[in-house]
Amino acid sequence: MGVSVDDVTVLNSLNYPAVAMLTQVVPDDQLTTVMQKLGWDQDFLKSKVSLITNEQLAQTGLTSHIILNLRNADKLIGSSIKLMNGTQTIATIPVTSNTVDLGTLANGIYTLTTDNPNVKLTDQYLYVKEDATVNEAVASSSQILPSIASLFTDDTYQKLADTATVELIKNARSMLDDLQNETIKNANEQLLERADGLDRSMGV
Repeated sequence: MGVSVDDVTVLNSLNYPAVAMLTQVVPDDQLTTVMQKLGWDQDFLKSKVSLITNEQLAQTGLTSHIILNLRNADKLIGSSIKLMNGTQTIATIPVTSNTVDLGTLANGIYTLTTDNPNVKLTDQYLYVKEDATVNEAVASSSQILPSIASLFTDDTYQKLADTATVELIKNARSMLDDLQNETIKNANEQLLERADGLDRSMGV
């Protein structure tokens, strides 16, 4: 039986610290040494495919240099990529070309978001295991709540839809407080304020 997940829950999921299997964030030739450092070699419940958090992995001091190679980068140029560890912003990197140097990062798993509500990276989880160039693609975003996006005629968010009403705007506003990611919340809030302003100017 399928489980229905509401739009707010989907967006909030980007705000939770991610976990990864040890093999996804530790070089193969260092797995044995890392398991010893973590004390996992003495725990029969732990293995190379056990889940680990960034906080746990930080004990090892492992770091890697990561570069993003962006496809469809023109959609994101002029905006920034945010590297997140749960709610913590690790770095904000302006996008000026199809190559984005994230620098040297502690090994682990991170979430990639953007400050542009209209676009996102198709793979929003970044696994840092060893020095690498990671291929990413930029695509249209779903960071705007459908209840807010539907107030407008299209994704330029410049004109109210004929179906927009005061009641729909009020209902959409009630969902904002449940958004946990500040970047996503601000983007939705700005569009809702725009809809509210257009509503008053047009006397909807």
